[in-house]
Amino acid sequence: MPPPEASLLKPLAVLQAIAHPLRWQILQLLASGKVMTGTEIAAALGKYADTVNKDLRVMRDAGAVACAPAADQRYVAYSIPAAYRKEIGQLDYGFCVLRIASASPPVVK
Repeated sequence: MPPPEASLLKPLAVLQAIAHPLRWQILQLLASGKVMTGTEIAAALGKYADTVNKDLRVMRDAGAVACAPAADQRYVAYSIPAAYRKEIGQLDYGFCVLRIASASPPVVK
């Protein structure tokens, strides 16, 4: 059964938000339940922080990820809400269930 907040999501907005290759990598990174700042995500993926933060904003606005103040109040921490994570690597947004092949960061070359 999908979480109650899933009924508030707009399916097309979520699918468009995660369809970009970099956003899919971010989803893979956070699917295991990690909570990370945009800077940490950028470093893990070998990307520029500005680019990653733009994509995180798109994902947040669609409801694919959540954000909260980080321990250091100057930063924002991103995560996938626990209600959407049925198990590691599986996300249930209510209208679809995503099985992430790798719930760990891809190898950066």
